[in-house]
Amino acid sequence: MNGRVPVATASFVRRWAATFVAAAALGAGQGAAAAAISVAPVLIEFDAGRRTAVLEVAGPSAEPVTVQVRLFRWSQSGGEDVYEPTDDIGFSPPMFQLPPGGRQVVRLLLRAGPPAEREAAYRVFVDEIPGADRPGAVQMQIRMILPLFVAPREPGGAVLQWRGAHEPGSGLATVTARNTGSRRVRLQDLAYLEDGRAHPIAPGLSGYVLAGEGRSWSFPAPAAEAVELTAATDTGALRAAVSLSPP
Repeated sequence: MNGRVPVATASFVRRWAATFVAAAALGAGQGAAAAAISVAPVLIEFDAGRRTAVLEVAGPSAEPVTVQVRLFRWSQSGGEDVYEPTDDIGFSPPMFQLPPGGRQVVRLLLRAGPPAEREAAYRVFVDEIPGADRPGAVQMQIRMILPLFVAPREPGGAVLQWRGAHEPGSGLATVTARNTGSRRVRLQDLAYLEDGRAHPIAPGLSGYVLAGEGRSWSFPAPAAEAVELTAATDTGALRAAVSLSPP
């Protein structure tokens, strides 16, 4: 796949939050190996002229925790997020052990200059590496996926263009947002209005539409030939009328 790894859809992203606690009751009499890590900040941005950033990883667990950090270039293709290895941004250390209650600062350095026209997008993966299994315990791996953005030389914003279609024979409709602007937009609680009611398309975190990229969502098709979409974004409320082409 030419080094490109499709990993995240909106439902995948909703499974992760800024802090994870890997302790759960998995059945009567069955234990879990408990560990936890947290990170700050949960969004990393390189503004114009800024070349360094820091990420702090904390381990409030009573056990030592081994952590691995990786960084990928982030794009979107075919309605999915795609991650590719990159050395655009250096970071150190890539792997470390947190003592009980310990903290570690990961330093990031932007190696290239800021992009000329559109914001560049990356994802930082922070993984807890499970230790040796203990009898009667279940190891649960913790992963955090953080967004990282590098601002372009000229400031700008997101510009979404929408299109929609009924999918033949599936009973589904699809809406696609194309961002022709220079900055990403994050959508929350994407829905469509019908008969005065909101019908969820992607509740919770609906996902990002990156600058110069596109993202799609499928949902049970309404009878109407057009829908009015609503969502909350990181720049305000969204409302958009979208025609649904016939199957």
